[in-house]
Amino acid sequence: MKRIISILLAALTGLGALAQEGQLRERTLLTTDRSYYAAGESIKCSAFCLQAPGEFSSFSSIAYVEVYGNEGTVATGKVALVAGRGGCSIDIPADVPTGNYRIAAYTAVNKNEEAYDFNTTSKVISIFNTGSSAREKDAVTVVDGKPEGLTVRHTPTSGLKINLEKVEEGLYKGTVTSDKDASISISVWNDEGFDNYNNFTLGMQEKVVWNEPTTHRDNVTGEYDGEIVYAHLKGLADTSAIFLASPGSRSDIYKGHHLADGRTAFYTDNIYGNKDIAIISMSGRADTFEAEIESPFTGIKAAYIPSLQIYPAMKEGLASLDASLKIEKAFDADTLYSALKVRKLDLLGPWNNRYVLDDYTRFVTMREVFIEYLHDIHIEREKNQLFMNVKTTDVKGLLTFRHAAGSLILLDGVPVTDHSIIYEMDPMLVKYVEIYPNHYAFGETFYSGAANFVTFKGDLAGVQLGRGNRILSFKGASVPMVYSAVNAAFDPNFPAITETLYWNPLATVKAGQPLEFYFAAPGYDSSLKVTAEGFTSDGKPIIF
Repeated sequence: MKRIISILLAALTGLGALAQEGQLRERTLLTTDRSYYAAGESIKCSAFCLQAPGEFSSFSSIAYVEVYGNEGTVATGKVALVAGRGGCSIDIPADVPTGNYRIAAYTAVNKNEEAYDFNTTSKVISIFNTGSSAREKDAVTVVDGKPEGLTVRHTPTSGLKINLEKVEEGLYKGTVTSDKDASISISVWNDEGFDNYNNFTLGMQEKVVWNEPTTHRDNVTGEYDGEIVYAHLKGLADTSAIFLASPGSRSDIYKGHHLADGRTAFYTDNIYGNKDIAIISMSGRADTFEAEIESPFTGIKAAYIPSLQIYPAMKEGLASLDASLKIEKAFDADTLYSALKVRKLDLLGPWNNRYVLDDYTRFVTMREVFIEYLHDIHIEREKNQLFMNVKTTDVKGLLTFRHAAGSLILLDGVPVTDHSIIYEMDPMLVKYVEIYPNHYAFGETFYSGAANFVTFKGDLAGVQLGRGNRILSFKGASVPMVYSAVNAAFDPNFPAITETLYWNPLATVKAGQPLEFYFAAPGYDSSLKVTAEGFTSDGKPIIF
């Protein structure tokens, strides 16, 4: 295991150097479900990370997205990339002023380009704050009537076709066909007639400069496996055994690496969702320390942004936009979205035993639980300290509780250094206990066996982990979602969806094989609009 991890770290270092030496270029293009939003809505994005025109990059595993205007960045997000493709959702804060903004994506590779213009692949979106009169500086112009010539029309490419048909009232079917294999995003929305200021599509990617000379810095490591989380730790005497973990996940456990500049780096395979994370000192010292996560966002300075033209006739469309916002906030995500599969390493491997506590007598102390049936864990005391050892196999294949390395004890996936915290917690908080009789290596830190005590909500259940731990808020990568609300198509209590009706950021079309999708829609089909953008397997941009 140690050899495997050493090889992985060496590979990461080499790949980072490859990016830094200028042998790799990446440009991340975005498509969105539409070009206008209400403040408080979410922007649904599809990312295409390229290493040359039409050629997906397999290097970076995460890209960073910023929505920004003349007065700075107003929203951010992270999109996990697999072979150059990803999808994310970015929440627009409810207090963002009305105006036109830009949205752009970039990777750590771009941060190493000295003269890289982060506006290069940006596109313009419009945000309307229906609950405030605030306007973005120099980004709004009031006119009497709808101006002519603002909306950019794009000519569809040959070979890609989409047909929409009403299956029955409230339910539609879409059919996509392509002459070639293609990776695309698909969006269906209700056209309010607002102007589309977006003048950048995937079909215009040739305008992106790929080969101009550039100077690369060497202080940003490429993120090949996933996001590298950088932390500033103060007051910690021993930094040799620092871990980052995410409550509720058994896969998000990462050992920190102390850097020459004083930072601690955690090499993750991407942490998903906005959640709390724990930074834990496993050195055995009860140090009280401070921890701060470094922001990966650059804070893009906006290039020219065309002014948003607003006029009285927009009133009806804005009311519909406001209704769409309320629907999105009022209904459970399971009704509106379907999560797509994400790539995660199974760090602990399969569990050997799982003890569901409701299947046994519910005791009032964990001591009774261990005595009566949790026999895969042996309790020992040494110098007034309590230790838990998980039953594993030794080098001869014999079962044993005794091993030179201690066992990894987890609460909701978070390592616990003081095992007495588990021993003394209320067993009514524990849903089940998973036993892993394997051997683990995190760098030069070894463990024999692991046990994960899982609470009902997977959120540590208010248990205090001790002085050598810090809980911090963290913005992770978005889980890519398909939006269709098809589960609500026949629900008479569900209101008519007024804006985005279908969105798939990661659709794959096979040549000559129709791709079908379904979505709920209101009773007015004359204003339905559909678009798709992507690349064929031979690198040609396509748009419908």
